[in-house]
Amino acid sequence: MHPLPASLIIGTGRMAYHLGHAIQRAGGALAGVVGRNPHAVADLSRALGTPGFALGDRLPTSDVFLLCVSDAAIADVARSLPADGRILIILRVIAPNQPKGLDVRCS
Repeated sequence: MHPLPASLIIGTGRMAYHLGHAIQRAGGALAGVVGRNPHAVADLSRALGTPGFALGDRLPTSDVFLLCVSDAAIADVARSLPADGRILIILRVIAPNQPKGLDVRCS
């Protein structure tokens, strides 16, 4: 069995919260949480027991960026991430009570 990739969660909302806990339950590693709101970053990083970072900070090593931000913020936040070959996975809510969308790209 292959180990799960180390993930860096970008976003601090409900999707990021639940995804972070699901990754941990599955035995995955979280490199940290990144967000725009310092209080939300602190709360989520504390809840997940992982470091918190602001957008624009030097980000830790990870295999994957998990982008969990609002649709309106996707483009700006994605552009602010380093283009260093990490996989960027964009998670979106398609509509209320519908499965979440998934878009995978190489940065």
